[in-house]
Amino acid sequence: MRATGKRDKDLKTNKETILVVDDEKMIRWSLGEALRGWGFVPVEAATVGDGITAFEAESPAAVLLDINLPDGSGLDVLRKLRQREPDAVIIMITANVLVDETIAALRGGAYDFIGKPINLEELHVAIRNGIEASRLRREVNLIRRERSRQFSFDQIIGQSPAIREMLAMSQKVAESEVSSVLLQGESGTGKDLVAKAIHYHSNRADGDEIGEVELSLQAKLLRVLEEGAFRRVGGLKDIPFDARIIAASNRDLKRESENGRFRLDLYYRLSVIQIDIPSLRERGDDVLLLTDHYIESFGERLRKRITGISPEVAKAFLQYDWPGNVRELRNVIERAIILEDDDVITMKYIPRPVSGGSSDHASHDGHGAGPFHLPSGGVSLEEVEMSLVRQAIERSGGNQTKAAEMLGISRDQLRYRLKKLEESAAVPG
Repeated sequence: MRATGKRDKDLKTNKETILVVDDEKMIRWSLGEALRGWGFVPVEAATVGDGITAFEAESPAAVLLDINLPDGSGLDVLRKLRQREPDAVIIMITANVLVDETIAALRGGAYDFIGKPINLEELHVAIRNGIEASRLRREVNLIRRERSRQFSFDQIIGQSPAIREMLAMSQKVAESEVSSVLLQGESGTGKDLVAKAIHYHSNRADGDEIGEVELSLQAKLLRVLEEGAFRRVGGLKDIPFDARIIAASNRDLKRESENGRFRLDLYYRLSVIQIDIPSLRERGDDVLLLTDHYIESFGERLRKRITGISPEVAKAFLQYDWPGNVRELRNVIERAIILEDDDVITMKYIPRPVSGGSSDHASHDGHGAGPFHLPSGGVSLEEVEMSLVRQAIERSGGNQTKAAEMLGISRDQLRYRLKKLEESAAVPG
């Protein structure tokens, strides 16, 4: 009851306009009085022409539309209004509820169908739910557009032949109707970004870290994929299932299946299209493009003005194998930006495995890196903390106890910081 009351209060505050299109003056008056009592602003029209004109002038939150009008059918008006505004909330009203008309109205995009005499409580609920559904639909569409921009293929940085070939194939897959896509690549190569780019640039998608799914669950997943249906727990009938599966794994699933750790039939069902994500060591000069990207991104977040890397660092980056791939590079750049005092990243704060052992101040285990220096422009303490937490988790292989020991905090304190880390947005790469 409280939720309903709050929503009613919001509607009264917003004062949405409701268009009433009906040729009976008494119906228009009574509906207008009810709408005013519910906190809406009613607008009336008695004909098809006046209704369309009022709709274009007022952009109402909802339309109450009579099927039988003196100069045409309300079903024709429904189609015209939907052409002008596909998300319009249109509730059809008629004295004679006929099955054919009801079906035609709902197929034409009507939100609901109410018969005369009108049950005002039923109408109020329909209007309120219709406006709420329309608002949620607009919000979802906005989020989808934002996500589409955030996870576009253009956000995947690289010009090497390996990455360009992978992106070209991924774009073709996104535009196709292929039912299953398998992304394979080492940890840290960016499988999640490729999966999201495919997802947000296609009509349908889903995702999973498939190599971690237990064999018992693999059998259930295979059944869903093969039969195109699933059954809820305790359900009595199958529900049709129509979606694209984008599965990602850092394991060689063919080899895993041959060793009995992954179902071979599921592997073949998932790998209708297989996309191999190249490792960073296969991408040549892409490491320098990604370095520039992360310097700009982290520099802005950490309020540090870093213009680039020294020639020695560039040489070390090109020679290093990057077993942790793009994720490792991101962590190296983030750490260096936090610690660096100069306006370019030097070898001083590059971890020893990356620098080839030439750094006197930075070691792989993090000890002997020298004191932290507060930049003259200041730094975000939270960003520094989150960077150290992320590095500890990476270095410990996900072992929270070891990560907590590295940071000198308790496991509960680490978990609290991990929750904060999960809320931060992922940086494209």
